[in-house]
Amino acid sequence: MRLVIAEDQVLLRDGLARLLRSAGHDVVAEVGDGRSLVSETARLRPDLVVADIRMPPTYADEGSRAVVLLRERYPELAVMLLSQAVDPLVVARATRGRSAGFGYLLKDRVLDPDTFLRQIEEVASGATVIDPGVLPDALRGSGRLKCLTHREIEVLGRSRPAAATPASRPTS
Repeated sequence: MRLVIAEDQVLLRDGLARLLRSAGHDVVAEVGDGRSLVSETARLRPDLVVADIRMPPTYADEGSRAVVLLRERYPELAVMLLSQAVDPLVVARATRGRSAGFGYLLKDRVLDPDTFLRQIEEVASGATVIDPGVLPDALRGSGRLKCLTHREIEVLGRSRPAAATPASRPTS
């Protein structure tokens, strides 16, 4: 699989690239900002983008805005967003009713490299992998879960394959 990594933290970006290459994937570009993510993705047309949400210059939402633009231009592009914070609006904007080939993981809850690699491959093959700590809030924010009880929302958050993995276990 051909990937572009967009992460402003150099050590994390390098670690991701090494992990993905060691699993046999082709990291075709490593960038540190949203503008470069858009240009390199347009130039190289990877199968998957792994992107941080907050990147330079403002460290607000440059990565997520770049991903929204890329998903509009290239509907077949799979995307795995990585974040340090839960942001349901990012999920709503990035999916816009099309969650296939989309992932959103919290960086501090990715605890196992093998699980992460499996999740990357699931997203690349069209699955949706969202950390259960993000999923209920994202759906609640879109209004789609208003008729469900708190317990039903909790169960829904655990119904994804990612929910049973170390990467998505709640932290204390």
